[in-house]
Amino acid sequence: MGSNAQSSFRSFRGRAEPWTGMRVKVYRNINRPEFWSVLAAEGECKDLVLGYARAVSITSVTLVVRAGGHKRLRRERVRNVHAHALGQWKGCANRVPRDVEQRGSRITYQPFVRNFFSDRRNPDIPIWEAPEVWAFGADLIIPW
Repeated sequence: MGSNAQSSFRSFRGRAEPWTGMRVKVYRNINRPEFWSVLAAEGECKDLVLGYARAVSITSVTLVVRAGGHKRLRRERVRNVHAHALGQWKGCANRVPRDVEQRGSRITYQPFVRNFFSDRRNPDIPIWEAPEVWAFGADLIIPW
């Protein structure tokens, strides 16, 4: 995990992998759903996509759903990027650690059903924050 020669981070346009603690926005890639896009929320590449990874770990997480984008999705019935997890970069991998995948709480965003992130086991209760998440597959996984 993290910035080394073995990293699973895939750069976009030669941009560097985030540094540990860098604020980033992470969202599921619409065109390649097995990947999560990583967008800089600070630094010289602020608001630009830095790259992609199959599994991304961030801390101090805020879950964001932009109302205008959600309304457009509901009106046009076409997916668009309007929801993300904002947090501090911890690292990335090809998959989440086994214990996190087995015991973590799976958080999802189903934009055609609700306008907030929620736990798959209790989908009617919004989740807006988490101390740490792994973005992997269709879910954000909160390790407990």
